[in-house]
Amino acid sequence: MSKKALAQSQISPSLPLWGIGFIVIILQILSQNHPFFWDSIQLGAKHGLWYYEQQFSSFWLPASIDSGHPPFFGMYLAAGWFMFGKNLLVAHWLMFPFLLLLFYNAWRLGQDFLENQKAWLFPLFLLLDPGIAAQLFIVGPDLALLAFFTLTLRGVLSHRPQLILFGIIGLGMISMRGMMCGFALCLYDLIFNREGQRFSIKMIWNKLAPYLPGAFLMIAFLVAHYLHAGWIGYHQDSPWAGSFQVVGIKDIGRQALVLVWRLLDFGRIGLWIIMLYLVIRNRGQLAKEKWKPLLWIGGLLFLLLAWPFLRYIGVNQHRYLLPFILITYLFFLQLWKELSNHIQKTLLLASLGICLLLGNLWVYPETISQGWDSSLLHWKYHSQLKEAESFLQEQQIPFNQVGTAFPAIGAQKNRYLNEIEDGFKAYDFGKDRLILYANVMNDFSDEEIAQLQNTWTPIFKSEKLGVKVIIYSNEEVKTGRTQ
Repeated sequence: MSKKALAQSQISPSLPLWGIGFIVIILQILSQNHPFFWDSIQLGAKHGLWYYEQQFSSFWLPASIDSGHPPFFGMYLAAGWFMFGKNLLVAHWLMFPFLLLLFYNAWRLGQDFLENQKAWLFPLFLLLDPGIAAQLFIVGPDLALLAFFTLTLRGVLSHRPQLILFGIIGLGMISMRGMMCGFALCLYDLIFNREGQRFSIKMIWNKLAPYLPGAFLMIAFLVAHYLHAGWIGYHQDSPWAGSFQVVGIKDIGRQALVLVWRLLDFGRIGLWIIMLYLVIRNRGQLAKEKWKPLLWIGGLLFLLLAWPFLRYIGVNQHRYLLPFILITYLFFLQLWKELSNHIQKTLLLASLGICLLLGNLWVYPETISQGWDSSLLHWKYHSQLKEAESFLQEQQIPFNQVGTAFPAIGAQKNRYLNEIEDGFKAYDFGKDRLILYANVMNDFSDEEIAQLQNTWTPIFKSEKLGVKVIIYSNEEVKTGRTQ
């Protein structure tokens, strides 16, 4: 091979990676003014605003917004707003370091499990997956969790304790789910990642040493929080206590079906079908050493992250499974690279990519609750809600006279980072004259949706790509707008 050809072969693997980076930058710019959405309203805006407005006068969040997680993500946002200004643009770009860390880690993991020429495929599929992509451009803790999880994963798989040290600290500072992910990686590292070493005090110490600072911080926070608030995780008077109701034996089957649904949702059914085909093709090799790390890590993560799905009635959101989904893509690519037929490999990748992209357009009937923070389709809702708000302002209707539901309920400042305390109130069919409805809202019952459609009058309606935002009135209104 000539020097020129050799140089081209060395440069070419980075070209797709630069292309992925360009797409990430474009998506970051397109989403940089999106308001806080879904759980990020609580875990991002409300936490950050409290520390910002109180100027860090107290470490502990007030009980009304304390969800039991370490509060450092909210502190990070507040510190950024002090330095650069409190607005949505700054909030979104404060997430960019985590975005860079995640994609750098994904590229390095791709190098470890694929040929260098194909290392970019792993970052690509993280961008293609609707659930992961949606969280990449929401100002919430899950992007940071994935960034620290992949950093720790690299450390475990490459036996680099310094990466484990920083990754575990990051996971412990983000959330209790981050703690669970760190625990899964620690279990794998201690039990299955010994490279033939026998259990001994020295071996155990060497394995656990990089985890200890993070573990100490996690335990210290949980103990201190219990001493301060008297509870860990949730308490009976918290706004989200209903989600932590323990299900009965007869309901575990239903919870398991919800778990399977979450794994197949938004185009991921294509991932599992293709991976099943690849597993069957490689069934005689799965016992080999090279397959074991991801199988063990994926299995441990699934057990730990699926447990709340089965135990609690409402702890079943798509984003809770993202670390397991990330491992699944890495395992899929590990299986895929074993194929020898180039045309078949290309068709499988293209088919999965199309399936995932189309997953962003999945919309269920209005009577079925949908995880709207798990696909990019929720981007349409932001502009439609702004149009509805503009209509109300044109009609000189105060927002506090309009009933609605999560995620539009509450002070505007919690979504837009403005100074407006006013906002939509919780809907009450017995008292409200106007109700703002969107199929993004899961709190309206089937009967309430039917009542709005059959007995109320729409005075504003916007419907795009299946996303609906409607303002209903139970009085005759002369002015209206339909799009």
